[in-house]
Amino acid sequence: MIKLLFIGIGGGVGSILRFLIAEGVQKLTGGIFPWGILVVNLVGCFAIGFLASLLTGPWLIDEKYQALIMVGILGGLTTFSTYAFQTVDLTRGDDFFFALGNFLLSNLLGFIAVWLGLRLAQEMY
Repeated sequence: MIKLLFIGIGGGVGSILRFLIAEGVQKLTGGIFPWGILVVNLVGCFAIGFLASLLTGPWLIDEKYQALIMVGILGGLTTFSTYAFQTVDLTRGDDFFFALGNFLLSNLLGFIAVWLGLRLAQEMY
């Protein structure tokens, strides 16, 4: 139960960070391209790779604190980092086929799901 509380608190912190970073970067760069979200995703991807190595190796910390950081804060910051980490992790286990499948399916089906959701909502009004 305490682990879930830590994840929830971390998720709130990560979500606030995502908003502040994305909005700040977007205001600085302007334009149509979503630079803010790109920066958030890249920061999250770097952080999850860096911390996954440190927090399970030389800086081993309690599981609830790992969950606070990895699932909560970074999950709230960007789920893209988790997706990218899991895909890279598959390649470390010589599961390149599964890594490629996860990459292709997540991207293709994700875009299709967004499109279908938009279309369904448009049909409703």
